[in-house]
Amino acid sequence: MRIASVVLMSFVFVLAASCVQADEPKFDVGDEVEDFTLKAPDGTDVNTEELRKDKVFVLKFGATWCPPCNAQVPELNKVVEEYGDKVVVLDVNIREEAEKVAAHHKNLGAKFGTVLDSDAAIAQKYDVAGIPVVIVADQEGKIVYRGHYTPFNNLKRVIDPLVEEDEG
Repeated sequence: MRIASVVLMSFVFVLAASCVQADEPKFDVGDEVEDFTLKAPDGTDVNTEELRKDKVFVLKFGATWCPPCNAQVPELNKVVEEYGDKVVVLDVNIREEAEKVAAHHKNLGAKFGTVLDSDAAIAQKYDVAGIPVVIVADQEGKIVYRGHYTPFNNLKRVIDPLVEEDEG
């Protein structure tokens, strides 16, 4: 009888825990981006409000040791090549040294800027639980896409309407 009670109580606990709905991530589709200022590896301040002004904004959270983050770089380079100054791409590197990030960024041939989220405060604010996280915001700062590794063709489907709408 005692074992049955323990099993029943365990079942009730698991059932109750599974019914608790996880919070939706902050800064999800439909939300406004929150601007921040972080240091680039060379020590200069990068302010996203100035950087993204009137442009489509692509934000990638990642780290040098993360294979999917590294695989995302060529896809983001294609965004830079395709859209030029209509889109700004920024890599937010989480908890790594400036020298390592700068060398790695150069090694990968990244055609976009990177900033250092040394204490992961911005990653936490954006509810980054796994990396990479890719966020696309329109010219007004409204998030239209949030995902993980995202091939160029998928990014293109998100960005094309924003750029066409801005031209029209």
